[in-house]
Amino acid sequence: MEDISLQIHKTSQSNKSNLTLEGTVLIFEEKNKVIESEMQIPVELITIYEGKKFRGSRLIIGLLFPVISLFVSIISGFFVFDFLGVSKDSIYFGIFLICFFSVFLLSIIFGCICVVLFFVRAKTVSFVISPDEYIIEFWKDKKASQKIDEFLEQIEQRQTIVETPFEHPAANSIYTSRYSPILRVILIIFLFAIPALITEIPYLFFLVLLPVIWFVFRGMQYLDQPKEYRQAMKSYVQKHWVQSIKLLDCLKEKRPEYLPAYYLLVDIYLHIKNFDDALGVAAALPHEFDNLAQNIQTSIWYYKRLYERRKSVN
Repeated sequence: MEDISLQIHKTSQSNKSNLTLEGTVLIFEEKNKVIESEMQIPVELITIYEGKKFRGSRLIIGLLFPVISLFVSIISGFFVFDFLGVSKDSIYFGIFLICFFSVFLLSIIFGCICVVLFFVRAKTVSFVISPDEYIIEFWKDKKASQKIDEFLEQIEQRQTIVETPFEHPAANSIYTSRYSPILRVILIIFLFAIPALITEIPYLFFLVLLPVIWFVFRGMQYLDQPKEYRQAMKSYVQKHWVQSIKLLDCLKEKRPEYLPAYYLLVDIYLHIKNFDDALGVAAALPHEFDNLAQNIQTSIWYYKRLYERRKSVN
């Protein structure tokens, strides 16, 4: 059996997610501008349901599109006649009015279509993952309906060949912040300044101090971490695994009691499928953490077994 993939739209968000069947394991990947996560799900833990539900995005688009269109048209009018100084006696005034009403009428028609479509329930597919009843629900669009059906058939077929069931799925997460911290700080400070700007009450500008104090506190926490760990985390986010491993090995020699270095190092080795070195990191934990080391080793063996099952099944 070959690996097969399927791109989906979850019902709870607009970002696209990806499903991949590797052997008898389903890989569920979510990506957006802030986080990238992966869940490995043994197929025997999946129960499939098909249903229908209202698609809220259609209603939101239907209601907002005419309003946005009107707002953009009004701003354009101010720009054309006030900023550029186009006279109302000009022929361009008539052309603008014709375009304005045409665009606004079309936006109303489009909005009405979206609102009507909202009341037509769309097909959905739900994966209920045992034992925690975690749900992955996505839309079953007409264009992808056949491909989705084939994907579901593959899951059911692979469920029948499983010999040793697993008890729970495994999840990996890589945090990849792509927003500029400076821009984020400026935006939050501006939002806290809005009440003072609207009401023109000067002492409300003290609200701006709240996010400033919070960012200073978080910055102090960040700087309290060892320099090698901060650099390793940066390399980890950028997926520069070798560089991150070197920094963490160096940190372990300097501060063998610093547990976050072990956790991150194990996580990296799991990502690059180097299970033996991951077990070695767990075994290198100081003796006072023997119970923790045993738990980590158990998790590593679980990931290793999952990886074996992710290989294509003949």
